[in-house]
Amino acid sequence: MGRQTDEWFNDRAAVRVMMIGEPGTTVYGAEGPTGGPPVDQVMNPEGNSPLLLARRQGRSTIFAAVHEPYKFNSPSIGNVRKAVSTDGAYVAEISAKDYLDRVAIQFGESNSDAVQVLRSELDPQEVFVFSNYAYLRQTNAAQTSDARFVARGHWIGFRVRSPQSLANQTLIVHGTNALHRKEGDYLVFGDLSHSP
Repeated sequence: MGRQTDEWFNDRAAVRVMMIGEPGTTVYGAEGPTGGPPVDQVMNPEGNSPLLLARRQGRSTIFAAVHEPYKFNSPSIGNVRKAVSTDGAYVAEISAKDYLDRVAIQFGESNSDAVQVLRSELDPQEVFVFSNYAYLRQTNAAQTSDARFVARGHWIGFRVRSPQSLANQTLIVHGTNALHRKEGDYLVFGDLSHSP
């Protein structure tokens, strides 16, 4: 492994880590060696790197974290929270000023055809039906009531809150405009017949 240059160590890029909290969690902060230029030849010959350690007590748990790199602008993510969790899958929400992301992941074999059906704990009207993994970004155009949804991964269907009118909504699935419908304040895509 090569040694990093001064350019690496003098750069002011940063990363913010946000972890979804659960009961019984303790977070520790520390500093570890970097292998970089010495801060003090005698007392600290290797330099420091910030470290985080999260410990959780419980029968089973999921450590879900978002690492947001930034350099010139402040971090944009405002909140990270669990939408729903089961023994077989997890859905997280990541929100920022201009977007809301929903990330869905299935545990176990990545090539499994198992269908995951989860109802949000935050809004019981929201439903996520997928296999393996799925991603949904909801953006709201500034100064307008338009909403744009971009979906990737293995969505079978979903129902998510979106109070905008159907005429002001666009859904793109794997780069193509997709059929969707409105049910009250919710946008619905795909097959929800598996819904709980």
